[in-house]
Amino acid sequence: GRVIDSNGRLVPGVTLSLIRSQAQEVKVSEAGAFKVEQLPGGAYTLEAAAEGFRFHTTEITLQKRQRANVVIRMAQSSQITVLFVTATGEPLPKPRLEVESNSAIGFEIIDMLRPRRSFVGTADGRVDIRGLPLGVSQLVLNTPSFARLRLPPIEISGTSADVDLGTIVVGEGATLLATVRDASGSPRGGLSVQIDRGPGVSALEPAVAQTDADGHASIDRLGPGRYRVRVGGDDRPGGSSPFAEEWFRVSESDTLVERTYRLG
Repeated sequence: GRVIDSNGRLVPGVTLSLIRSQAQEVKVSEAGAFKVEQLPGGAYTLEAAAEGFRFHTTEITLQKRQRANVVIRMAQSSQITVLFVTATGEPLPKPRLEVESNSAIGFEIIDMLRPRRSFVGTADGRVDIRGLPLGVSQLVLNTPSFARLRLPPIEISGTSADVDLGTIVVGEGATLLATVRDASGSPRGGLSVQIDRGPGVSALEPAVAQTDADGHASIDRLGPGRYRVRVGGDDRPGGSSPFAEEWFRVSESDTLVERTYRLG
């Protein structure tokens, strides 16, 4: 196949990924051509990213011994700008925004397979975002030691103009302090306490901590929002169910959220 812009010209600096059960990077030549050989038959996703162009996704199904020619046409993208500052009004140096999902429903399994995409801002806290796909994208500010903060969903259409999201104030976030005890009230050490924004699996790694000998586990940098906490278990397909699970909400004013879980 080959990668060109909407006018048939070469697109420079393309990152091309082929996704099935996992993602593999595909080399694109200086002439915009690419080739992937000896692929098993089945459904694949081709994802192309380039500075200044919309993120492009192509679905393709290959039959056995089929030779498929694919032309990827990338369109110029609009620019989204946002400024991050701390609670004292100082710029947040080099903020990092990560693409959590490209799905209007939150996140999908394919979000776990695709390569991680991020946008890093400048020392004055400004981030310029280009290359999001058509539709809804969910971005998360993930800059230690500040709160992991979800931005409002960003929707890109074929006629979207440049957008300024304004200034967003970022604090250190809240800390979850979980205490886990057994049926007799004794502390349970060595159990995992996992927090995410479920249901399902988030494209960003869920935060996980282990309970200590006193049954305590803490997870910090929680921005405002609704979270799911699970004690024990394995959320992979076929894994065991958690011993305890609940939802809780973090407000902007929260600094410490305490929860106690009694097992059995």
